[in-house]
Amino acid sequence: MKPGTLLFLITTMLCFSMQLYALDFIVGPKAGWYVWQPYFSEMKGSGIEEIESGSGFLYGGVLGIHLTSKISLSASALTGTQATYWSNWNTEKTLGGDDISATGNFYTEIRRTDIDSALNFRVSGLFRIFAGYRYQQAETGLKGTFVQEILTGPDTGKKSVQNGDIKINMPSQGPALGIGYTQAFRRNFFLSLNVSGLYMWGKFKFEKNQWDKYEPDGTSSFAPPVITSAGSQGYDMKQMGMNVEPSLGLRVNPITITVGGRFQWTRSQFLDDPVVETTRFAPTGWMDDYLYGVFVSLLLLF
Repeated sequence: MKPGTLLFLITTMLCFSMQLYALDFIVGPKAGWYVWQPYFSEMKGSGIEEIESGSGFLYGGVLGIHLTSKISLSASALTGTQATYWSNWNTEKTLGGDDISATGNFYTEIRRTDIDSALNFRVSGLFRIFAGYRYQQAETGLKGTFVQEILTGPDTGKKSVQNGDIKINMPSQGPALGIGYTQAFRRNFFLSLNVSGLYMWGKFKFEKNQWDKYEPDGTSSFAPPVITSAGSQGYDMKQMGMNVEPSLGLRVNPITITVGGRFQWTRSQFLDDPVVETTRFAPTGWMDDYLYGVFVSLLLLF
């Protein structure tokens, strides 16, 4: 399901509900600073295993509708860019089946979008349960230039300059179940905690995987580059994980201000064999992925 389709379905449900009930709506912006630690670090030999983390500002909005005193619908979205830059100095690793030593500079930029929807049911004054659906997409671009020296095999000691340009698209979606707790205290303040588990399926797709190799030509210059491109390849994946979101809120009708944190842990596994041509770029077992940060939201009730 594409994000546009999901938003259309959510909007249709909300609009249909408007015609049946006198409803309360909650709407407003939500934004925060997040750090992403992807599972790329476990993909030895892929060329992207050094992407340990990326940080950046994610922003979006929240939309909610109270159907009854116990039942409500909600939707939220976050999008933004997370980036990181790093340098290597004689770092030993595997690339394209060769054991190499690399010295160079790398930059990665990750464009992330998360869309969540949920049907909520309040079981008591403090607790509620919810069932939802998540769509998320991460578009990752990596560029790097480094000096490579082969460490093993018949080409041991051979040096070259490598320019890498990789683009990866990772859409995924699936259901979620969770429980929420809200406790009011003092005047107009409240504490909230949401915990949920999710199961998703998706794709890991190399939209571009190109390496340009420049080797000395025996003089003071380089020979024309040897260009290696694997083209566009996609691999099915499955994911499961949990999301924990504690927050502190202040409610002064009709406005609610919330400050909180989010921790998301996801385990990902390739269903297809993760091989490009004859080179394995990832393990076949589970890999761990983390997203965490702080946020603030400003919501209007009407």
